[in-house]
Amino acid sequence: YLRMRYGNKVGLAACAIYLFLSQTIGAVALFSASLATATVFNVPLIWTTMGIGLAGTVYTALGGLRGVVWTDCVQAVLILMAPVTVIAK
Repeated sequence: YLRMRYGNKVGLAACAIYLFLSQTIGAVALFSASLATATVFNVPLIWTTMGIGLAGTVYTALGGLRGVVWTDCVQAVLILMAPVTVIAK
């Protein structure tokens, strides 16, 4: 849409910015999960990073986007139920 409305340069710039930001967010998420896992289990960070990355890749490849969406739905329900559980206690 941006390319059609504002021109090719704006479309390419938006594409580059989106690519950079999405890769950065993915890297931060992978690193934070790996760091937490490495700290808890006292395993080298490189092994946890490789393991989590491989697990996510295999899960997405086998389950497809549909599996990822269903996992996100279950995660959303759990996140929404956590405050209710804490307050009810």
